[in-house]
Amino acid sequence: MTPDQLIAEGDAIAKKCFLLIPEVSGPVVGYWGGTRSDIPDSFPEITNSRPTKLARYTSRRHVMSIDDSLLNLLGIDRLGPVGLFEWESTDKNHQLNVDRDPRRHFKNFTCSGLPLYAIESRSFPPVEALCLHGSERIGTWLSSMGLARHEYWRVPRDQISEYEEHYSKQSAFNHQKAHAIVGGWHVMWPEDDFYIPPELTFIALTLHDAEPWYTVWYSPMTQGCFAKRHTS
Repeated sequence: MTPDQLIAEGDAIAKKCFLLIPEVSGPVVGYWGGTRSDIPDSFPEITNSRPTKLARYTSRRHVMSIDDSLLNLLGIDRLGPVGLFEWESTDKNHQLNVDRDPRRHFKNFTCSGLPLYAIESRSFPPVEALCLHGSERIGTWLSSMGLARHEYWRVPRDQISEYEEHYSKQSAFNHQKAHAIVGGWHVMWPEDDFYIPPELTFIALTLHDAEPWYTVWYSPMTQGCFAKRHTS
């Protein structure tokens, strides 16, 4: 396939996403930093001798929260507002924690952080997503090189160099004003062994204050959310 044909195949499976930016108008759909009124920075003091999970932690830092109405527009339902926090333990270690509760409502809490607003955009797929989720033409193209769809790492560089150049121009990392990107195709990081399959739902990638970058995921199987920390 020619580079233009590959790029057209990528365009065909591009996904809707939202850039969260502070310098625009419209409804507030997220907060960056600060403190949420419903989830204080400090943990309640443990007054009995029974050990609990929270007893190991001394404080938490709010990284970002996202209005679930924005997630609904991406087909991600019944999560409630999603909040990303960094917990600090008594031995000064840090752990990422994602708070989500469908009983909560974004409009019912306040936050001292920076308000974020949404701009709709399109998420162009990386090569890994193109190979795994592209049309039958992509499958045929890979077969012509003796490759299965999951063998994206074996595609010769000269076959995809122009595609990757186009992807880098479309990448979320070029949205310098955005604090985060919600929805769309996720990034494969150097520490990843494989491109995360669609059984897990990508929610968001933080861009502001990087590095590190944080990705937030939802598992329909466990009904829970989790986050990963990434460095270059």
